[in-house]
Amino acid sequence: MTRLEDDYFYGLMWLKSLILSNNNISYIATQVFAPTVNLTCLDISHNKISYIATKLFASTVNLTWLNISHNKISYIAGQVFAPNGNLKWLDISHNNITCVPLQPLCKLSKLLHLYLGYNKVRYNKVIHILTPCTIPLVCCNLSIHFLDLVNHTRLLFM
Repeated sequence: MTRLEDDYFYGLMWLKSLILSNNNISYIATQVFAPTVNLTCLDISHNKISYIATKLFASTVNLTWLNISHNKISYIAGQVFAPNGNLKWLDISHNNITCVPLQPLCKLSKLLHLYLGYNKVRYNKVIHILTPCTIPLVCCNLSIHFLDLVNHTRLLFM
């Protein structure tokens, strides 16, 4: 499986969990998850996805667990998680992301676990933007492998 087209999950509105990890998916149509309005768990990790459309998760308002790690994503649009206010667990680690839109992440008021590590983020604003957030993070994995931090003391908020 390399492509997820718009009609791929038609008629699966009661689907709660969808695991599509370890495929060769490189393309996901913008409306592919539209029929899955009751989806709470989505795993599209370990694929070849390089682009996440801004409205890809627009219909998955009940999503609480999302794993898009281990792909080739280099950019995530600022509004991509806007409809997902119920997210509690988000893993976008092990990608090629150079800039993380953290202000929209701060609006995920139920987010407990955030995994950003092993990306190519090379600026110190990650911590400065996350620090004033009121999200109840229990775990925030930044894995400083590529992260270039100037002030390591800001990590104390975790």
